[in-house]
Amino acid sequence: MVKISLLAIGLLTVTGCTTLKPAWLPGTTPAAPESTSTPAVSPPSQAAAQTPTTPQGLNPSPGPSKPDSRALADYMRELANGIQLEEARQYPEARKAYEQLIQKWPTRYEAYHRLGQVCDRQKRFAEAQENYQHAILLAGNAEPGIFNDLGYSFFLQGRLDKAESAMHKAVALRPTEPKYHNNLGLIYGHQRRFEDAWNEFRLAGGEAEACYNLAFIKSSLSDFEGAKACFRRALAIDPSHERARRALRAFELAETDPDSLAQLEVFDEDGTQWVPYVENGHGQNQSQDPSSTATAGTAPGNRSGTAAGASSPTVASGNGRISHGG
Repeated sequence: MVKISLLAIGLLTVTGCTTLKPAWLPGTTPAAPESTSTPAVSPPSQAAAQTPTTPQGLNPSPGPSKPDSRALADYMRELANGIQLEEARQYPEARKAYEQLIQKWPTRYEAYHRLGQVCDRQKRFAEAQENYQHAILLAGNAEPGIFNDLGYSFFLQGRLDKAESAMHKAVALRPTEPKYHNNLGLIYGHQRRFEDAWNEFRLAGGEAEACYNLAFIKSSLSDFEGAKACFRRALAIDPSHERARRALRAFELAETDPDSLAQLEVFDEDGTQWVPYVENGHGQNQSQDPSSTATAGTAPGNRSGTAAGASSPTVASGNGRISHGG
């Protein structure tokens, strides 16, 4: 059964946003944030840029620098095939497809990006980071979805300072993208920077959704009274917020029936499920497949590249992830 301490975090629905001073937040003063002095995530050096090292020991053959339309169509078709395998959770097959694309097209970033997401799902985080760095380099530091997915990868490992650095780059490159603000809010929340987290969530989805997201942040940090206070605030702002109403009811029942939370299935409108945070990359939730965040949505766990979400997942990057792709 799902224990209260394992309750996961989820995605929010993008709505409008207004202004509200978050004086209602549980607690008086948020704890001091972790140091963010860690340098921002950077791509490999320029020397590496000239002679990139292909992950997995691959020895790519040179691809055309200016592909014709037919060759590019073949590339996109093969990439789409890899994405289909990835979305079907056939990760070894998807991995092989992306590695073959890298061999034939070593100067394009998309296959590196997607391979990084597959590595995340297989919990091969060092390989994921290497592939994201190659993608960043080949994309000229200009694709926010890659930084978003890299940040979410660090988040999955509990490396919050590095996750924040990467996510800041995604936001700087595309400040109007809701899922990047939500993922940054997710990171702030687990740094216990609750006001910063609430402000990021609000930028993406409005006040009620910000309260709803923050409730699950509080829950994942074992502050269940704070979580209930956030659900109540979401309902005060938007009485029609049924997800907040359902979640609050489950939390209240949990006081007498702890197993009641196992019946609380929190999904975004696109079917993406909430995902757990793992402290320092280790914990009872380690077996959960992070691909559950692979769609666009917002908040916790959006990637930028898979079904459109992360991460985008997420991405949330299409994945999201935290929708891959950005």
